[in-house]
Parts: sequence; structure tokens; C-alpha cells
Amino acid sequence: MLVRFNFMLSLTVFVLILLNYFTDSVQTSPFIITGLVSVVIGLIGVENVRNGLKFQAGSFLFAASLLMLVAILGFAGVIEL
Repeated sequence: MLVRFNFMLSLTVFVLILLNYFTDSVQTSPFIITGLVSVVIGLIGVENVRNGLKFQAGSFLFAASLLMLVAILGFAGVIEL
């Protein structure tokens, strides 16, 4: 179930990035895309925890937390683009 959800979320983020890049009709903040990518990476880390791969899970969860920190700081106005 988690793998299927992660796959659908990954496809959604990919389509959102493509629409944001190639069209002018979708104007999505890069921080929203960063937050969604961090959720995808975090879900990969959770799946690794469930499979018993602790070191890989820690790496994915750490990367997800750093990306989420960037997204939160961007929404707060600390980081300007």
C-alpha cells in the first residue's frame, strides 16, 4: 500500500514539475515542489525501515528532513529565490 501511494505521489510531483517548467498556466512555488519531494524521499525511508534496512533508511530520512527544512524556511521567508 505504501509503495503504491509513493509511486502515485512521485508521478504527481513529476507531472507538476513538467507543467511548471513547460507551461505558464501552472505557477507552483519551488518550495511546494521541494516539500513534496521530501515527502517522497521520506516515504522511501519509511519503506526501508519496514524492510529492515536501517542505514539506508536513516540516510533517506535525513535527506528528507533537510529538504523539508529548506521548504519550511522558504515558506517562512528566510530563504529568497
